[in-house]
Amino acid sequence: MSQQKNIEAIYPLAPMQQGMLFHAIAAPGTGDYINQLNMTLPGLQVDCFKRAWQLAVERHPILRTLFVWEGRPQPLQVVRKTVAPKWTELDLREQTPTEQEAQLAALLLRERRQDFILAEAPLMRLTLVRRAEESYEFIWTYHHLITDGWSLANLFKEIFTLYECARTGAPLRLSTPRPFGDYIAWLQKQDRKSAEAFWRDYLKGFATPTPLVVSSLPTLDGETAAPLHAEQSVLFPPALLAELRTVARAHELTLNTLFMGAWGLLLSRYSGETDVVFGTVVSGRPPTLAGVEEMVGVFINTLPLRIQVDEEAALSAWLKALQRQQVDRERYGYAALMDIQKWSELPAGTRLFENVAVFENYPIAVAPGGQAERVQVSAVDQTSLPLELLILLEEKSTFKLGYDPQRFTAAAIARLAAHYQTLLQSMARDLGQRLRDVQMVTAAEQHELLVEWNATTTAYPREQTIHGLFEQQAALPQVLAAAES
Repeated sequence: MSQQKNIEAIYPLAPMQQGMLFHAIAAPGTGDYINQLNMTLPGLQVDCFKRAWQLAVERHPILRTLFVWEGRPQPLQVVRKTVAPKWTELDLREQTPTEQEAQLAALLLRERRQDFILAEAPLMRLTLVRRAEESYEFIWTYHHLITDGWSLANLFKEIFTLYECARTGAPLRLSTPRPFGDYIAWLQKQDRKSAEAFWRDYLKGFATPTPLVVSSLPTLDGETAAPLHAEQSVLFPPALLAELRTVARAHELTLNTLFMGAWGLLLSRYSGETDVVFGTVVSGRPPTLAGVEEMVGVFINTLPLRIQVDEEAALSAWLKALQRQQVDRERYGYAALMDIQKWSELPAGTRLFENVAVFENYPIAVAPGGQAERVQVSAVDQTSLPLELLILLEEKSTFKLGYDPQRFTAAAIARLAAHYQTLLQSMARDLGQRLRDVQMVTAAEQHELLVEWNATTTAYPREQTIHGLFEQQAALPQVLAAAES
């Protein structure tokens, strides 16, 4: 079939896709928005697994989609009728475990740094690495233009269902999913003028992006290139997470509101600004679109969240106002970030924010054959922003800080993570306190400030006042003169 005839549909991009495509074109070779999922699969039947992927590609148009933009008034996505997944297979069984790990690490990095040709489908690469007789490493590298996190969960649940049907011969009982094009059609019907009016009013008076006052550039060896992306993960103490859930229920707040409020407060403390803006990611799935929860595509959208910090405000009331604000804002969450930036008072070409906070609470994958406990999954998700907070509420709840190591030191990011956790701990203990009393300084820093830095060689006379000591020092010449006479 010729490429001209191999076209099923053509339509515009979703808001998030517009931003991703812009950055992909502007900054090739950075690894931005090239995502990767890596899982160890025991006892895999390769032919059945490949068959499952082929069926998934046939079922979901977004997996057969490419993008065109040159010489056009607006970029478009083009759906092919047929596409074959790109497979690579490696056999490392004769290598030692150490050699295998080194090969895999190099392969993962190489795949993430290899750009996709966006005008060719599919925008994904699938790799199977055989490590032992009954163990495979599966690597799925894909461009964020074709799927978001919730879609990822839907897709893998479906793929493992297809795999089991292929493996056992059981009949397939999956309903036909709605195509991503139906969501694009829904977007085209939304009221752009109302969205513009809302976002202009929402950002009125905000004219300077919130600075990321975190760290200076690290000192690098002239021959050493910094990695493009780095991450630090922090495990939420179970007791803290339980406290946050309890206080959220008691005050009719969502966990998302607590996490976003703490992040906004941290940015305010770091920057010294009382009016801060950062990016947040919303699901973007309209409840009025039937079947949207099972669709696969890019529904998420990045929206600015504006937080104004009044240190005298009661924490509970401040968080409730923030929650209402988020609900109002998401009514116009279909607007593209590029448009929202144009509607703001910032100079043209200026980013609204340099960091984004993402709250995720969906499963990554469902294992084949009921072997979830034997499947290990890891994922890499790199954006174009220099700092990203990713909150993952899975079995082992964590928050990750993804950052640009050419801009921030690892020590500065670790300190920022400790301050964020301390803010959450302080909020969980007392939502009745004022914002000024929410603690950010860690216990270790308090000890350093109050004890270590005051451990002078001469004992400080704690029973005396500062002004009294000054008076003694001023009178010392007279005392000495009297003693000499």
